Amino acid sequence: QQLRFVNFNPEDRVVDFACGNGLLLDLIHGRVKAYVGVDFSSEFIAEAEARQKAKGISNGTFHCEDIIRFCETHPGEFDLAFASDFSEHIYDEDFIRIFSMMRIALKPKGRLYVHTPNGAFFLERLKNSGVLKQLEEHVAVRDEPEMCRLLQESGYRILNRHHLPHYRWILAALHPLSWIPGLKGLFSARLLFECEQEARP
Repeated sequence: QQLRFVNFNPEDRVVDFACGNGLLLDLIHGRVKAYVGVDFSSEFIAEAEARQKAKGISNGTFHCEDIIRFCETHPGEFDLAFASDFSEHIYDEDFIRIFSMMRIALKPKGRLYVHTPNGAFFLERLKNSGVLKQLEEHVAVRDEPEMCRLLQESGYRILNRHHLPHYRWILAALHPLSWIPGLKGLFSARLLFECEQEARP
């Protein structure tokens, strides 16, 4: 659902940070010039390469590599970058360190799209209070102000912010409640940020 907010160009070179099994390539390969997926999990990369081969997609490549190391060796190469369902897996210090490095891989007018669970969503609040069990790997599910602060500290200017429904239909049915004044965060399950790097002096 996040892709409806992205304007693709046929000449775009795209990097997908923490790409997992490469699902994004399936969705955008016909809309961009090149896709590069980066993930430190060899299992995910193997799965991504297998699905790419099975689908006969020719404009995608995958790197089993640390994000920081990848960015250091690919400066200024990409028009668009995606970091989907990744930031909730890292603490603030690592967030700033990693997202600051992502800027290096972007072209001067490149855009970064960050998709993440919303810490203000009522289910996440119940998890945070201990009523429900949080996913073990979700060490830092943040709300909108927290995400804005960290992205700005990482050197980004936030161009657009979107509140999105949950991917499960029964919870997505609650999303219209977020249109009620004062309830926006409580019933918005996901957050999407469109960012560009701040101009350097």
